[in-house]
Amino acid sequence: MIRSYRQEDTEALAEIWQAASLRAHNFIKDTYWLSKVDEIKNIWLPVAKTLVWEENERPVAFISVIDGECIGGLFVDPVWQGKGIGSRLLTAVQAECSRLRLSVYAKNLSAVSFYARHGFCEELKGVDEETGEEELLMIWQRPLFL
Repeated sequence: MIRSYRQEDTEALAEIWQAASLRAHNFIKDTYWLSKVDEIKNIWLPVAKTLVWEENERPVAFISVIDGECIGGLFVDPVWQGKGIGSRLLTAVQAECSRLRLSVYAKNLSAVSFYARHGFCEELKGVDEETGEEELLMIWQRPLFL
């Protein structure tokens, strides 16, 4: 079930973010991700519009959109990955927006492929200053029908 973020979700979402980040980004030191937990809880979750996927009344995934078009993150608890939850969250956001953008690490091939399957196209390549890793700016735009 998809619902809006509630403040009491913060700890659970931070745990999901951490577990999913560590799993997906094994090319970046764990200490980097562990140093970002408070930033996620205190800065990014409060300013983003976040949708939560809930199973058995517990959050298992979330997607956060910043400034109405930037996907700050889409994270699924590793136990729940591969069940279509990320696709359903992304589709829900795409239904509400006409344009979306995001940055993804080029080495995170499964994420790059996931976003490409959902209509995102690579726009630019750059380097994340904090990690030194190559990242891709990907854009999705709702198709215009004539």
